[in-house]
Amino acid sequence: MPSYLFKRVSMALFSVLLVTSLTFSLLSLMPGNTAVVIIQEVLGGGIGYVPTASEIAKVREMYSLNEPLYLRYVHWLGNALRGNFGISYVTGMPVSDEIWTRLKTTIILATISGILTIIFATAAGLYSASKRGYVQDKVLTFFSGLFVSIPEFLLGLILMLVFSLKINLFPVSGWGSPAHMVLPALTLAMGRMAFTTRIVRASALDVMEKEYITTARAKGLKENYILTHHVLKNALIPVMPYMGLEIGSLLSGSMIVGTLFSIPGLGQLLVNSITARDMPVIQACAAVIALMYATVNILADVFTRILDPRIRFGGQK
Repeated sequence: MPSYLFKRVSMALFSVLLVTSLTFSLLSLMPGNTAVVIIQEVLGGGIGYVPTASEIAKVREMYSLNEPLYLRYVHWLGNALRGNFGISYVTGMPVSDEIWTRLKTTIILATISGILTIIFATAAGLYSASKRGYVQDKVLTFFSGLFVSIPEFLLGLILMLVFSLKINLFPVSGWGSPAHMVLPALTLAMGRMAFTTRIVRASALDVMEKEYITTARAKGLKENYILTHHVLKNALIPVMPYMGLEIGSLLSGSMIVGTLFSIPGLGQLLVNSITARDMPVIQACAAVIALMYATVNILADVFTRILDPRIRFGGQK
């Protein structure tokens, strides 16, 4: 297990470095003069202000914009490892402060959606497999296929139209009370619930055809006991990597949902920073999202090994 963790953490760190280096390179290719943006946004020149050549040269020297790209990335990476992501071009505030303020909201939303996804998909997938061929199975299969095909932004608009504008049951947008969390969490979770339900069902059906399940039934064990004590654990083993990917995708999905429901989270911050060409914030958001995505997938892999001793002990029973 220690050697496996070392490999997974090393791969995750490499992935984060790759994402941050690519983001840094692409941002440097954006049209426009970075020094002019800094003068107008950070130094108070204003949007319509046209800086002189000497002012531009001074800012380029101050922010090390004259250095080669790889040196600027190394400096940024060194500062980022110490929690310093620079200064926002728009607000003039430390980027780390803005990130940590918005990150809490994103984590809460992603956690609620992730819990809903895991609980519902596991229960629905197992139940659907146990009722294979019956009406219950057909209904769950139909709706899981339906919700998988609906884009998040469209699903969010439908929920907003029905539960906010028509029924007036939940607020349309904003954040601050449990009622504000319901529609965004459902928007994020429903498509993932449907996808994961189908995977759990397929995995459970495969497990239910194993010889040890037939033996358990021959011994007279109750079907519910077999499902919860024998089928469930073994069915989740191949599903865990998919669940890790789905939970990780909640972070990217929160950008769309956060913008749609005006949630002050990391997604809204990233969208606003892209619109405003706030490069330090864009770079920091990309780094944090990549790190969180890698962490979630490591945890999913570790949990898979805990569930399956054959993997945990290197294939030895």
